[in-house]
Amino acid sequence: MLPGRLRAIASMIAAVAAFSLMDGLLKGLSAHYPPMQVAVLRGLTSIPFMLWGGMVIASGLYVIWRERKRTRSELTQQSWKWTARQGRMSRRSSTVEDVARKQEEDSS
Repeated sequence: MLPGRLRAIASMIAAVAAFSLMDGLLKGLSAHYPPMQVAVLRGLTSIPFMLWGGMVIASGLYVIWRERKRTRSELTQQSWKWTARQGRMSRRSSTVEDVARKQEEDSS
């Protein structure tokens, strides 16, 4: 197997183990505490994981945005050259069309 697949398998096993551990702890705590206190405790313990996940997602989105911005600015710098080339090509093609039209008129 590839290292990427092994890493995915290990991540899945770790996630299932963490979920099972959390479920067992919550069932053990619910025997001694009211359900609302257990729910609040579960919510409070999940906050660091949610913040960490949000930071990872935000940093990934920032990298994507930065790359697109860089690419867009590079395209903008090149676009005037491309537009000038297209303009020259369209003038040439219209000149060729004008010459062909004049030749047709002359031959008629």
